[in-house]
Amino acid sequence: MHTIFLPSCRNAPLVEPLSDMMLHFLDLPMFAAAVVANSADPLSTALARWLYYIVKRGAGNAMEDAIMKQILTESADIAAAEKRYQKFIADEQLRSRMDARDKFIRTNAQLLHDAREEGLEEGREEGRKESMRETARGMKNKGISVETIGEITGFSAEEVAGL
Repeated sequence: MHTIFLPSCRNAPLVEPLSDMMLHFLDLPMFAAAVVANSADPLSTALARWLYYIVKRGAGNAMEDAIMKQILTESADIAAAEKRYQKFIADEQLRSRMDARDKFIRTNAQLLHDAREEGLEEGREEGRKESMRETARGMKNKGISVETIGEITGFSAEEVAGL
């Protein structure tokens, strides 16, 4: 559920890893499954409480959950986060700005994806044309007539002559 990576140097294996920099990975689906299976106690640690809050908060009936109520009662930091969240969703202007930002990010991602796909397609088309040119050059070098090469490749007589 929680994995920590510490950067270290391969060239100096005896040097201690940097303790000031850690990468934390939290597997929320795994945590949610463990809570459902009752193999994880959502109240055991501060991290578990935060994970429970993050995983369960989006549910429509989250505030009716007894564990959620207990977490909000016992954890001042999570209660403060909930208060800020409530304030945020109550502010129509902030929500509107967030929605606009999300839309902007999604639109940019889609535009980049479309541009990349278009570029790949253009590259494939150019590759097919270049392959056809190479084939036509080979046919021309073998002495096949310009007309026959044009019929096979779709190139004009001038294009074949220019190869």
